[in-house]
Amino acid sequence: MFTGIVRALTRRASGLPGDVAAVLEAANYSLREGNSEDEPRVIVVLAGGGLRGAFAFEREDAERRIKARWPELSTMQIKRAATMLEAGAMKASRVSREVHQKSNFVNRFRD
Repeated sequence: MFTGIVRALTRRASGLPGDVAAVLEAANYSLREGNSEDEPRVIVVLAGGGLRGAFAFEREDAERRIKARWPELSTMQIKRAATMLEAGAMKASRVSREVHQKSNFVNRFRD
């Protein structure tokens, strides 16, 4: 129940239409190997988008995709939506690094 209240307040504060905010909140994030160990790619999958909704997160690409999917949004709303996706991508990257660091400790301990 508390989560539902927080989501409702977040949607209202974001200035985005409820359906757009709901899709962005339901986005899934996964980490994939990048060009080097320091540069993992975050793959974003937008709800209801199927494979067309999946992309490696880059700010400019996210704004372009948001504009194409919801052409009625203003420039400011597109930037807010991209910021929401960016926050999710950063969180996914941070959590993955923490898990990776923990697993490295275990692997080093065994050696």
